[in-house]
Amino acid sequence: MDYCLDSELISFLFSPQYELVDFLRAAAVWSKIELWCDSSESGCVGDRVRASLIEGVFHSDGSFTDPQHQQGTSACQAIFAFYNGQKGPSDDQSLFAGLLGGYSAYDKCICTSLLPQTSGGRRTRGVHDSEEYTTIAASFRNDKAFILHAPTGRIFHYSPRTMVRIPALNQSTEKSQFDSALTWLEELSSRLHTGYFSVGEIVPGIPVTEGICQYPSKQALSVQNENDIGHNHALIPPVSCAVTH
Repeated sequence: MDYCLDSELISFLFSPQYELVDFLRAAAVWSKIELWCDSSESGCVGDRVRASLIEGVFHSDGSFTDPQHQQGTSACQAIFAFYNGQKGPSDDQSLFAGLLGGYSAYDKCICTSLLPQTSGGRRTRGVHDSEEYTTIAASFRNDKAFILHAPTGRIFHYSPRTMVRIPALNQSTEKSQFDSALTWLEELSSRLHTGYFSVGEIVPGIPVTEGICQYPSKQALSVQNENDIGHNHALIPPVSCAVTH
């Protein structure tokens, strides 16, 4: 990943509103995602995902401009400084280019993309936008989303149908919550590189749905260790929670 340190980026990095450590973590995680997209393991899916990524935005251009919530939004600012989400789908195949992957079950077909955080894109595609919550990722039918709670930095699963918010990460202290968005994206990149998430048909038997499959293979499950337990619901909500009221 090569970036030119122009005057706008230098100003952004040394802003008193910004955490440099968050920027360094974001650079590392995006590098891992780019490597996966360019690898033979990702195939054409990696090419489509990478082609869908939008040039990054700085905090003055995006959604995270409220100084009252600066500590809670710093991690997301760092993430979207490199890539401002993904382009909207242009055809059936691009519906399944979501970076966060997808799955199908019963009558549901889900594939989740990182959403642009310029105000226009956010308001158009957001499903739970308010003064305290911002939608940072959503499926193409808006039936699944990830939302940021700006005061705390926590990431939640959100279902517009049930209007239930489920914490995406198990974090017990307020201090650890502020980097939730980075931990969440780091978990995604780890699952891509370890093969816990695979490339295949999200809807079996329909080639146009080829994308990142969130259901792990048996091999990936067999090598999962106890350290994964704390984050195993980071990208897919537990079934028992998904049906709570």
